[in-house]
Amino acid sequence: MRRPMTAVASILFVIMAVLVVGQLRGEMSLADVAGPESDTAVVLVEGEETLLNLNRFVAPEAWSTRLSTYFPDDFLVETSRTLEGFSVKFIANFGGFFNPDAFLEIFLFAPGLKQPEIDAVTAKLVETYKLTPNQGNRFEWSTAEYGLTVARSTITHLAVGVWNGQPLYVLTHYPAEYGDGFGPRAAVILERLEWGS
Repeated sequence: MRRPMTAVASILFVIMAVLVVGQLRGEMSLADVAGPESDTAVVLVEGEETLLNLNRFVAPEAWSTRLSTYFPDDFLVETSRTLEGFSVKFIANFGGFFNPDAFLEIFLFAPGLKQPEIDAVTAKLVETYKLTPNQGNRFEWSTAEYGLTVARSTITHLAVGVWNGQPLYVLTHYPAEYGDGFGPRAAVILERLEWGS
């Protein structure tokens, strides 16, 4: 008699199937950006050192720019492609609770996209999230940054610029109560970002 799969085993099976299908279709490759499949990081969460287990993300080959990073194992990853570019979203799954309103998105603008088109995407994000320009920039690569903090509600930050020759934006959005745990985890994703050829 076969034993039923646990929920975790079922999820791992689906993830592995997606990875295998992606590799068979030529959409994913680990060859262009070197690094181990997993790692760890120590961050401060609510004033205490916390060990994070990290998984590796490598951009699909179809993307205009090869990049990789590591993300905490309590995040899930979604990738998408539009006419404007390529997106990877790292979405909070703290304690097994998936929250699509708590994410860090890295969006790479498509090659050849003109500045007015990039500005239009930025303007739509600013309008959607009701953002206002920041005083000064958090990131060296950003040319413009916007933010919004609604007391006891949400925190949103948008940075737009050029990083390693690639026009992009980085958007973080999460409930305020996630602040102590989300911020350090998002920082690890950006700190571990590496660019391939």
